[in-house]
Formats: sequence, C-alpha cells, structure tokens
Amino acid sequence: MEGALVPPLPPPPPPIHYPDQEEEPVIPSELKILVPDKGCGGPKLTYLQKHFEHCQVAKVPEPTDDLEGGVTILTEAITSNQPHVLIASSRGGKFIAELIQRGIWKGPTLLISAMSVRTLC
Repeated sequence: MEGALVPPLPPPPPPIHYPDQEEEPVIPSELKILVPDKGCGGPKLTYLQKHFEHCQVAKVPEPTDDLEGGVTILTEAITSNQPHVLIASSRGGKFIAELIQRGIWKGPTLLISAMSVRTLC
C-alpha cells in the first residue's frame, strides 16, 4: 500500500538464559550469530546483518560439490568466533546438519527451509 507507514520495531527481548546454562545470560544486542553463505548475501543474510551487530558469515561451497570443505570452514568459524547460535537456510542447512550429526555443534540452531536435514528429526 503506497504511503503506508511501517510500524516501529518492538522493544528488544529480555536476555536469553537457558535453564542449564552456568554463564551469564546473553543480551540480544550482543548475540553472536554464525551464518553459512555461498557469498551472494541474499535478503535473509542482509536482514540478520542489519539487525545483529555480531553476525558473522562463513563463506561455504555448494554442499554437493564439497560437503567436507564446508564442514571444515564452519568448524574453524565456530572455534574462532564462538557463536551463540547458528542460522542457516536452504543448502546451508545441509552443512549445519552435518555439524550436529558429528557432534561438532550442540548449541541453538535455526534452520529455515533447510535442504536435506531429515536425519536430524
């Protein structure tokens, strides 16, 4: 609708604290996110980077071309960036599923329309 005002963003949510977490809760503005991406920076990635100051991108190959290479890249990114959450969509889900299956990642994960992750269910 032309000329319509966009409503303001809601206030930030309270800190995230998991029941078995011994560390201090994470304040959303300090949330560290790791996103596998093939390097094209689509709308989901652009949104995350705009709204989360600590959004890191790990450039990964196509999983059908080099699954092992992508897993290595993400493992190194997890080790160096210490993210609080992994967010992936489409083919990035295949890499994240592999990390979870291998026990490399056990933290919070958001998969959006992920490719071939039935083994996690």
